[in-house]
Amino acid sequence: MAAGERVVAVGGEWGTPSGIALARSAGKDVLVPGESWIPLPLRRVDSPLEGARWAQERARALRSQP
Repeated sequence: MAAGERVVAVGGEWGTPSGIALARSAGKDVLVPGESWIPLPLRRVDSPLEGARWAQERARALRSQP
């Protein structure tokens, strides 16, 4: 979680909520693909592929800012 610029939380197993917490406490954007399996106000998309595209677009946009 510390090395990435964006986090796409896929899975929903025991480690996922802690990974989300680590990412959020580090100020990173977090996205959850699929059904609402965790009751947090996070951005949601329909699929992991859509989540990966979102992460790439956000990274490009932030890198292009002066």
